[in-house]
Amino acid sequence: MNISWCQNITDKGIRLIAEGCPDLKSLICKGSEGLTANCFSNLNPGNLKELRVLNLLSCSNVTDETVEDIGRACHELEYLCLSNCREITDRALVAIAQGCPHLKDLELALCSNLTDAGFVQLSKNCHELERMDLEDCNQITDTTLHNLNIGCPALCSLSLSHCELLTDNGLSEFCGSHKDKIQILELDNCPHITDAAFEYMKPLKTLERVDLYDCQNITKEAIKKFKQFRPEVEVQAYFAPQTPETPPQPSRQGICRCCNIL
Repeated sequence: MNISWCQNITDKGIRLIAEGCPDLKSLICKGSEGLTANCFSNLNPGNLKELRVLNLLSCSNVTDETVEDIGRACHELEYLCLSNCREITDRALVAIAQGCPHLKDLELALCSNLTDAGFVQLSKNCHELERMDLEDCNQITDTTLHNLNIGCPALCSLSLSHCELLTDNGLSEFCGSHKDKIQILELDNCPHITDAAFEYMKPLKTLERVDLYDCQNITKEAIKKFKQFRPEVEVQAYFAPQTPETPPQPSRQGICRCCNIL
């Protein structure tokens, strides 16, 4: 069921769906601003127990309490999108870890209140994760990568774009632990990632694509060398053209004819 961008759907609608569709597998509610933080509260035991896919992208009223309700009701979730649900904190990650151990795909882009502490808890229980989108989770550090290395061995796609505190050290450890799994790495605008990253990525047997847009410490020369070594890997990067220097203005000798006239 897809009710995305249906502004007049309220919490009552979600309750009726949960009660009337016991075998529902997928519920897509992107941009449903009529839903409140309580949209999944007061569900009866067994409601949404078969749900595998839940997408709440840009549902601005979603809070930690919402995610806690989801964790209590939807134990079989495999895909959960909370991207641009900007109110959630580490409490939400704890609820996911406790209630949704079978998650394979988790999207948390633009959830900037999340920190290492939450991902430490997540990695303790969600061992089946294969894909994560953490774009703009800008408080996380190499500590998050360290815990994902330990607790999420099946990760094959990871977006860390705009996670500006990550360094080569965390990337090195992650690449070492996922060299037979990782296929896609998105590292756009990670200013502490340097040319050394390519040495860590060379042994990644299954790597298909790496994104490096606006990584200030990545050079064209390093990309060229990596492509020579791993020509099958797609490297997406962008280098802003240099601003041409302003030519010096010729010096004016004497005064112009107008000045003579005046």
